[in-house]
Amino acid sequence: MKAIEALAAFVSEASFGNLPKEVVEAAKYRVLDVIGSALWGVHVGTASAMRRVLEPQGGTPEATVLGRGLKLPVGAAAYLNSATSPALLDTCRFSTTHPCIVRVPAALASAEISKSTGQDFLLSVAVGYEVLIRLGLQARVADVGFVPTALLGRSPPPLHLPAQ
Repeated sequence: MKAIEALAAFVSEASFGNLPKEVVEAAKYRVLDVIGSALWGVHVGTASAMRRVLEPQGGTPEATVLGRGLKLPVGAAAYLNSATSPALLDTCRFSTTHPCIVRVPAALASAEISKSTGQDFLLSVAVGYEVLIRLGLQARVADVGFVPTALLGRSPPPLHLPAQ
């Protein structure tokens, strides 16, 4: 079985009931880490600058910006919440990725917009970790000078540009 087929099978067969207890507990800690970091990080550094660009763009208020008491379009909220947590850099030494800062914010925003259960949310976090790490192991982009987390785990938010 090719790596991509194995990954697709893993994702399609994943269920909360099949997650080991240790994985569920680890996912909970990662979520708390991101929320705590975001409550501080949204007001400083790069995240503060990104916030000043993204917030005025408006759009459909879909997902919460942690620490701000407002909602932005789901992609913008996930991206901004991701940018608030760089201090977490929970490096996976095998794939040279930082899953926490991209997977948890994406899962939070997705769960909020789809009104997911807590179990679905934690499954999303756990599966997201596994996918990012497996991609990192296969791609080996750090070996040629790329930042794996940025390349494999993050995409920029949709920008609402003014009409010309």
